[in-house]
Amino acid sequence: MRLLGPNSLGLLAPWQGLNASFSPVPIKRGKLAFISQSAAVSNTILDWAQQRKMGFSYFIALGDSLDIDVDELLDYLARDSKTSAILLYLEQLSDARRFVSAARSASRNKPILVIKSGRSPAAQRLLNTTAGMDPAWDAAIQRAGLLRVQDTHELFSAVETLSHMRPLRGDRLMIISNGAAPAALALDALWSRQWQSWQR
Repeated sequence: MRLLGPNSLGLLAPWQGLNASFSPVPIKRGKLAFISQSAAVSNTILDWAQQRKMGFSYFIALGDSLDIDVDELLDYLARDSKTSAILLYLEQLSDARRFVSAARSASRNKPILVIKSGRSPAAQRLLNTTAGMDPAWDAAIQRAGLLRVQDTHELFSAVETLSHMRPLRGDRLMIISNGAAPAALALDALWSRQWQSWQR
């Protein structure tokens, strides 16, 4: 027997018709999977998704992860045919090495976005996380091939984009711009994330 939680909102799997959660909010079937370490953030995302008729393949609130952890879920979702992209809300990790390994493997097949709280000293104290670790988090997230978003506004924008996006083929990217300056900004953003760019 496996345990989800404690302090978990629960699990929703719309494709299976399963709502094993405390949430009364019905969610549509979709291509996005969401994993969260916060019940409050999970409720916010559920309310937002319902207003915009966004769907999910899985919606999982881990809570304190006494047993099931984020790396196991990444391994599963990487192979799940109904999931095309994965969204993460993280506060801390029990095993950073295992997480990076699972995330790197999953991100080869599907885009993964992560919002990580605890950047400021005040937030670190509130969450009881190790101070000064945010640069290490950034490095781990980048090494694993994930994209870090800084707040829920960026996350919501990314969710809307990913929900309408077809699966990517290959690792090439085309930039179409109405001028040199916007194209240069896009190239700088790619370069800062260590993407390889091609010019035609």
